[in-house]
Amino acid sequence: MKYCLFITVFITGAVVLMLELLGTRIIAPFYGTTIYVWSSLISVALVCLALGYFAGGRMADRNPRIAMLYLFILLAGLSIVLLSLVDAPVLAATDALGPRWGALASAFLLFSLPLFFLGTIIPCAIKARARDLKDIGVTSGNLYAVSTVGSFVGAISTGFVLIPHFAISTVLNFIALLLFGVVAMGFVATKKYYGLLVLPLLSVGLLLPRPDTGIAADVEVIYRTESPYGQIMVADWHHLRFLLIDGAMQSRYDLNTGEFNFPYLRLMQKAVNYHPGPRNCLVLGLGGGGARQAFAGRRVCGRQCGAGPRGRAGCQRLFWL
Repeated sequence: MKYCLFITVFITGAVVLMLELLGTRIIAPFYGTTIYVWSSLISVALVCLALGYFAGGRMADRNPRIAMLYLFILLAGLSIVLLSLVDAPVLAATDALGPRWGALASAFLLFSLPLFFLGTIIPCAIKARARDLKDIGVTSGNLYAVSTVGSFVGAISTGFVLIPHFAISTVLNFIALLLFGVVAMGFVATKKYYGLLVLPLLSVGLLLPRPDTGIAADVEVIYRTESPYGQIMVADWHHLRFLLIDGAMQSRYDLNTGEFNFPYLRLMQKAVNYHPGPRNCLVLGLGGGGARQAFAGRRVCGRQCGAGPRGRAGCQRLFWL
C-alpha cells in the first residue's frame, strides 16, 4: 500500500499543474493570454487547493479509511469530464463580464471542483500512511515531496509534449482517464474489486460529443490546431477570412478582392511616406501575409513600394523575422 500511495500523490500532483497550464489554453480563446487570465487561474488554484486541504484534513480525521481518498480522486476525474463538456457554454456566458471578471469567473466555474477534490488527497494520504505521531513529519514530508515532483513532471509534459501535439479536449480526456486509472489501482490495492465495475460506465462520459464551441452558425472554421504559441484558427465569415490566435484576430483577408484590409496594415502608408522608394525591407512579422503582399510588388494605399532595375514594382530584397 505504501507504493500505491506514492503513485497516487505523484499523479494527482501532476494533474494539478496540468490543469493550471491547460486553463490558459481553455480560457485564452475568449480572454487572451493576459495577466488577468494567469492571475485568475493561480488565484482560483490556490484558494480551491487550500479549501481542499482544510476539508480533506477534517474528513480524514472523521473517516480515516483509504477508500475515502480514492473517492475524492474519482470525483476529481468526474469533474474534469464535466469541465470538458461545459467549458464552451461557461466561457460564452461569462464573456459579458469583461476581460478581468470574466476570466476570474470562468476560471472559478471551470476549475474549482477538480482542484478542490485534488486538494483533499494529501491530508487523506498522510492520515492513511502515518502510523504514529513520531513519524508524522517524515511521512508528510515524503508525500509532499513526491507530489511536488509529480507537479514538475506534469508541468513539463504538458507544456513540452501534450499541448503542442494534442487537442485540449484530448488532453483533458487523458487526465480524466489517468485519475480513473489511479482509482482502479486503489480499488485493487484495498481489495474493493466491486468498485472496478463502475469505472467503465464513468469512462463513457469521455466519449460523449462535445457541445458547440460557441462559434456562430454562419462562421466556417476551415483550420484549427494547437501550437506552442496558442490555438491557431482560420475561419471564413461571408467574404472575409480571418486568422485568429487564442481567439484574438491577427489578420483579415477579403476573398472577393484578394486584399488584406486589417487596419494596422494601413500604417505601412506612413513608412512609404517617410521613404517613398525603398529598395530593402526588414519585416518583423507577416501580418497574416498582408505585409509581404504590400511590399512585394503591390500598392500600399495607392503608392508603389519602389521599382527595381528591371522596371518591376516592389522591393528588391525582403528580410523576414
